Amino acid sequence: MKVIFLDIDGVLNTSETSKEIYYEYQSTHKRRVELDVERIKYLKEIVDTTGAVIVLSSTWRSMGHMEDGVFIPNNRKTEELVKLLSFNGLFIYDVTPFMEVDRFVEIMTWIQEHEVEDFIIIDDESFGFDEEAKKHLVKTINMRKNLDDILGLSEHHVPDAIQKLTLKSKKLS
Repeated sequence: MKVIFLDIDGVLNTSETSKEIYYEYQSTHKRRVELDVERIKYLKEIVDTTGAVIVLSSTWRSMGHMEDGVFIPNNRKTEELVKLLSFNGLFIYDVTPFMEVDRFVEIMTWIQEHEVEDFIIIDDESFGFDEEAKKHLVKTINMRKNLDDILGLSEHHVPDAIQKLTLKSKKLS
């Protein structure tokens, strides 16, 4: 199976998303979850092209649990995440384990427990990733701009993600 290890903050939302939601709240007094529908469409393109499954590696995984192969949200943020993913024909296949170590160790533990043909990590950070691990990383932060300017998953990440998932790279050990 091909796997996308998915972070949420800095991937499915951006600096602009946060600003829009803030200004929207100022005028409507209604809170909206910090998710950008455009970013989800880019994720869908990657999944549709590669047939990969989504494994949540984000801290958002703590706001729900897996039950009989279904991610059960336990708050408004993850309810909205599941709803938006579902609306786009996407779902959370699983979550990485909580180990209080670097995110990459959690990812590698998940990989060792499953039959993984290939994988990518879509994240705005590189938590403990060595050079080999970075070959699987689709990093969504725009380092050429101010660090407060979070790019999120964008159309220019899609070809890189697809290429990394369609190459038969050897599994890390």
